[in-house]
Formats: sequence, structure tokens, C-alpha cells
Amino acid sequence: MTEAPDPARPDPETEPAAEDATGEEAPVETAPREPAPAQHPVAAQQAPTAPGAPPPEEALSSPLALIDLGEMTIAIAVRDLREVMVAPDRLQPLRSTRPGVIGCVALRGQVIPVIDLAPLIGQPPLHPDAAPGVVVIVGKAEEVYGIIARTARQIVPLREVTEQAITTDDQDLCDRLLPRVVLIGGHAIGVLDTTVLPQLGVPLSRGQRAQRPVRDAADHYLLFETGGIAFCLPLNVIETTLPEAEVDASVLASGPCDGGVTHQGTQRALLDLLPFLGMSPVNGGMHPPRASSVVLPYPEKGSLALRAEKVRDIRSLRRQAIGRMPSMLCSRPDMISGACVAEDGETLYVLNAEALLADPTLAELSRIAHRKDGRAAKDRQPRKDGKPPARFPRQAALLVQSGIRCAFALEQVTEILSVPEHLQRDLGAELFLGAIAARDRTLLPIFSLAAHFGHAATGKAPKAALVLVHHQGEPVGLLVEEICAIETLDVISGAAGAILRRPLDPDAPLWQMLTPDALALTAAGTLDLF
Repeated sequence: MTEAPDPARPDPETEPAAEDATGEEAPVETAPREPAPAQHPVAAQQAPTAPGAPPPEEALSSPLALIDLGEMTIAIAVRDLREVMVAPDRLQPLRSTRPGVIGCVALRGQVIPVIDLAPLIGQPPLHPDAAPGVVVIVGKAEEVYGIIARTARQIVPLREVTEQAITTDDQDLCDRLLPRVVLIGGHAIGVLDTTVLPQLGVPLSRGQRAQRPVRDAADHYLLFETGGIAFCLPLNVIETTLPEAEVDASVLASGPCDGGVTHQGTQRALLDLLPFLGMSPVNGGMHPPRASSVVLPYPEKGSLALRAEKVRDIRSLRRQAIGRMPSMLCSRPDMISGACVAEDGETLYVLNAEALLADPTLAELSRIAHRKDGRAAKDRQPRKDGKPPARFPRQAALLVQSGIRCAFALEQVTEILSVPEHLQRDLGAELFLGAIAARDRTLLPIFSLAAHFGHAATGKAPKAALVLVHHQGEPVGLLVEEICAIETLDVISGAAGAILRRPLDPDAPLWQMLTPDALALTAAGTLDLF
């Protein structure tokens, strides 16, 4: 079950219903519909909007939530979405002869009618033959109802939505329910008009809670889970949610960054909130190779993907229900606005969106975001003063592969040696590999760079080598699996752990600059770059 949402989050363009002298809402008179005459396609596009469809001025002023109905995916405007709850094993009966009504659910003392929308739009029913997973609660103003669905997939920002000029028959129920078609990622998806089912007499839930003043959008949160811990992030700061994708560990996979994810041609850094916040996972800390994510936009810099192993819900939280975050629960309490306890006893951590967007480390990670189709995501935008974008500084670097792609400033490398014969084997996760005699007959400690990043190392790769650097004034050797190149690259992020990329090639791989003095090189040490 979910935390109680305010059932009312009205369309800002919707006027309140007129009232009669008794304070009751006056009925709205509607003119009888007449069949529209056939029109030429061009004339049809210029004709007034059909009575069953929303007027043009209301088109797409809100992001869209994609809802999986089994054989078909539809979209619902986020402003009409109240909550997504887990469907019970069995719906409670509700007496109704209206189309699509299959029962109801009880949500914190309020009965919510539930509709199976699929057969109303010509698709196989989800209930009882299928196994529905969620109830999507939608509505206008004070009245809500639920739609049974397989899952609520993701939130799509308006910039990824292309409206289509398609003429529909306003007398057909399917066309009235889905009067608008949009193109999202190459797929044609119908947008639900949430006012049509109430017009057909579908029972609605109207609670006393709705009589309170409507709260602002900051009280509505996206609930997602990572490492077994539940986080809430305000809906009004989220750029989009991304479906599950492969995690590319070669993109800065160190510290709180798990690597990168690519969606619709844009690659972004993937942040693991738990190490960043200094919190311990409750599920063992093992990350699957694929992950969903929630994207935060960073003005004038880029965007950052937050790992979300499960995007679970949209909730409305009362501010007085959010308590203070105890500082001993994490190392970055400034990044969490507070915590609240759900009815099932689960602790929900409410993230401080302003602090996340202002953090310099995250802002630098956001600059990794770039297009992989030959067009940079942010680098080529004109500056506000009208001048051309500044060029990136350059750095001559030794590029190596050792679990991830990384680089050393050329001036920090003193020598490159071949791998000693006794190390030309699979070395596993050993960090300290022993010592060898240097040219001046002193002992040179050897460490596995791959082991620092949690990867198994090998010394028998054809291009494996020892890179000699100075650490705290003393020479050490770092075993790498491949010497890739010596190049002069753009420094696209100048903070600690700088990110390098080949000039004028936004599709080129990224390399992380390593600072030898920042490595914890001891027999029992671990790598800490952040």
C-alpha cells in the first residue's frame, strides 16, 4: 500500500464547477452529439476538435506516464495521475452496470472503483485471466478512480513526445478514450482522456480529504529503490525515468559512480546513491548488470542518472509527516530532507533535490552526459553572452585499460616495464602483488590497478605492463592489463578524478584521470577516488 495521496491535483487550466444556491455542484448541460460529416483529410486537420477530444490548447502541458495494459501501452498525463498502488490478490466486489467496472479496492478507508480499460479499447481483458500488478489511480479535481494494469513503466518528458495530427471518430468509444496519439521512441501510443469514463457514468470516489486546499507539486514524489533502500524525489525536479538498460562499467566506474547508461542516443553517468550518501545497502550490495534510472537535469551542465533498481510508485506526502533525518544514519545528511515511515513500517528517505543539484561532485558527473550520434548534449550550446563555447583544456596522458578505462598524466609516469614472469598469470582480486628489485636494487612494491576497481586481474594479457609512478614521494609499480595509447585529450571535467575525451569526437570513449597520490596503496588498501 502507498502513503495517502491527496486525491486532488487539478489541471491548472480546469475551472471549478459552478455551484447552485444550496452549495451543491450544478449539473453541466451538454448538447446532443451529431455524427460528423466526412471531410477531406486536409480539412479534417483544420476542423474544430471533436467533442470527445480535449481542446487543442490543453494539449500536452504535462509529462506522460506510460502504463502497460498487457497487449497495449497507453499514456496518462502525470498531472492526472494520483497514485500507483500494488494490486491486491483479489478485488472487492462493486455493484455497477457501467462499462469496464470490475470491482474496487480499499485504500486507507476510501473505496476506489477499479476499471479494466483494456476491453474498452479493443484489447484482451487483464482481469481475471491475466495477473495484473498495479492499480493506477487517476482523476480530475476531487474525484478519482482506478485502472487495473500490468505495470506503470516510466515517465516521459514532453521533449521526447511528438504529437500526431490524426482525425478520430468521436462516436467510437476507443477513439473517445484515446483521442490523441503521440510518438515516443518510434512507438505510437494513445493518450487517455481521463474525463471520458466519468462521462459514461463510471462510479467515482470522492473523499473528504479532497476538500482541503490543494498542495503544490513539491508534495508529490517518485518512490524508487536502490540497494533495498527506498528514496523519494520530488516529481517537479525529475527530467525523466529511464527503462532498464545495460550498465557500461567502463564509463567512470569508481566511487559513487557505477558506470554509464545509454538511452535514445544519450549516455549519462550512473550514480549509486548509497556510497555517495554513506549508507549501507540492505540487500548485500550486489548490483545487477542492468538498471533502471531516474534522471536529474543540471542547468548549463548536463544530466545525471540515479540508479533505481525498482521504480515503485508515485506518492503524495504531507510535509508534517516527514521527520528530521538523524545525522548518524549517513555521512551526507545535508542531501536528505527527512524521513517518514509508511504504514507497512518501511522507512522512506526524502532526498533534498536542491542540495543534489548544487553538489559540485554531482554537477561534474552530469557533464559526462553526451550524445552518441555525433552531437554533444551540452558542449555545443551557445553561451548566454552570445560568444562561442569555450574550448576544453588539453592534457597529454597515458591511456591504460585495467578493469576500466583510466589515464595518467604523462608527467606522472616515470617508466613502463614488462610484467615479471612470476606475475604472468591470473591474479584474481589480489591488490598487493609483492615487490620486485628496481634498477637501483631497491624494492619496488607492485599493486594491481584492476583490483582497486573490484575486477579480477591478470598478468598474462598480451599488452599487460607495469606503470611506474611516484606515490607520496616513493616509486611504486601498477599492473595494468593493456597500454592503449599516449594522446592529448580534452579535459571535459576538471574536478578530482577528471574525465578525458578525444577532441571533437563526442562519441569517443571516456577516460578517468587517476592521481597516484590519491590511491590508498597498502597491502590491505582500497581505492578511494571521491
